[in-house]
Amino acid sequence: MDIISKLEFELDRIVEESEVPGAELAEALASLIEQGLWDALRKVVGDNGVRQIRDSYNADPVGYVRLWRDAAAACRTRLGRGASKHLTRLTCVNFSSPEAQDLAEWISVALDPKREVLSVAFAYRLVELIRFAAGRASELRDLVVAEASSPAADDYLSEACECYFFGLYTASAVMCRSLMEEALERKVPTKSLKEWEHKSNGKLTLGSLISKVEKECPSCVPPRFLALAKKVKDVADRAAHKEAIGQLDSGKCLRDAREAITVLLTSP
Repeated sequence: MDIISKLEFELDRIVEESEVPGAELAEALASLIEQGLWDALRKVVGDNGVRQIRDSYNADPVGYVRLWRDAAAACRTRLGRGASKHLTRLTCVNFSSPEAQDLAEWISVALDPKREVLSVAFAYRLVELIRFAAGRASELRDLVVAEASSPAADDYLSEACECYFFGLYTASAVMCRSLMEEALERKVPTKSLKEWEHKSNGKLTLGSLISKVEKECPSCVPPRFLALAKKVKDVADRAAHKEAIGQLDSGKCLRDAREAITVLLTSP
């Protein structure tokens, strides 16, 4: 068994042994409803709640009790891989109203102040990503340069790499573009950069920076850097404004950005 399989097995074990308050509540309510213990139920849900529950029970006694027992079972399974459903709802536009959420999901969220359901969802998702992330990371090599970069550039590079590792391809390309902007700004004389920004009424885009450097300050950076920066810009612009990109384009963009930084911080 490899390390990823071991992690998945251990995660399954932890989830299986975890307490599920939502399941316990749903099962308790099912028992109270089935026995007609309305006074006891009133202490839990109040007068209005009892009235609504009793009406639903009277309309379909067997079906209504089964609904709560099914919810209890679903709460138990939801803490496992079913937890991803709630996470998915948080990351997309949902056209259904909140009432359309199933009973088990509502109970699980309501009785989850520590957000255990989301923790489980993220745990399963990230474990699944490890193998793919490690494979993407193995494509890269150490980036060794002769001159230190700026903290901002280091942050952009780190985020670009991590986004790529975890399959956030568009975000990775956009971070690569920001990295090129930051690196180029550091090499342009401060006086020239301020003049350009003043004329443009604000910070210049990567395209504008490249154009200005080529026309007015070509000796600021190596030509190879500008050529690579243009490639990064093209991919990032397409990803941000036209279409989602895949692993191949994103990986090429990241490698071009890393090479560009190497050229910029190694050339005399």
